[in-house]
Amino acid sequence: MAKVPTEEQLDEAHYYALGKLCERIGNDEYMQNLAQWDSASKTCRITERGCDSTVNGNPFSKPLFDASGNFVKYSPNNTRYGELWKYIQPRDLVWKKLDNGTMGCGISNFFYKRYCLVPETRSTNSQRGVTNVKPFNFVMENGEETCKITREYCDDKGISFSNEKGECVIPVGQKVGEFFSGTTMVRDIRSGRASDKRLKYDIKIYKPDYFEKGIHLYSFRWTELAQHLYNKTNKRDIGFIADEFPQDKVFIDEYGYKNIKTDDSDKRIKLFYKIKDILYNIQ
Repeated sequence: MAKVPTEEQLDEAHYYALGKLCERIGNDEYMQNLAQWDSASKTCRITERGCDSTVNGNPFSKPLFDASGNFVKYSPNNTRYGELWKYIQPRDLVWKKLDNGTMGCGISNFFYKRYCLVPETRSTNSQRGVTNVKPFNFVMENGEETCKITREYCDDKGISFSNEKGECVIPVGQKVGEFFSGTTMVRDIRSGRASDKRLKYDIKIYKPDYFEKGIHLYSFRWTELAQHLYNKTNKRDIGFIADEFPQDKVFIDEYGYKNIKTDDSDKRIKLFYKIKDILYNIQ
């Protein structure tokens, strides 16, 4: 009668096989130094090189979106890495600061990275987002993912770029609609208020037919996208919904969202925003 191995013996055999597999991966001519066996934790760890999606032939770390922002899936029928991808699908990995404070290979923030590099994906719905601006630059700094504005973006906007600040710089006295959000600067020479319904949630009528029938005053919160694009906060706000205004009182900004014109709109609207800004800034 064959002797039944103990649980400890099975574990030992499992880790031995895993270690050999990891060593084989690390020494494979196509995957040289991409993985190494950590005997202390009995873990096959992806190295910093194996974490780099730009390394030619790296099966572990791959871009998960193409130049248009479309999701890419890697086939298990691949002649070189198919067997591996049946068990481990490649991910977009970066060498980053992990939760325990050490540096290691971790999954990138896919949506943040795509948002940074592909302007067309900057939308909260199925419609394409911005298509007429330059992409930003995605870099790793001190183990953290960072999206930085580029000189090309500022040049495209016809304004100066500050190397020191890494920002577009508006000359003093230049009268433009402008705002800064982190290291992102967005500019539109038309004066308006982003008020597209798609940028808001938890919408409640505050005062119906506020100025005229069909144009209500609402309380709402801004979506995460609105906070990024328009420097909004997550605290509850009040205002209008551009979708309820006549077409001649609304324009579409460079992000594809509706703005209420404030330069030629009803003076009651202009007064409302002026008072609101004063109250909002002293809260």
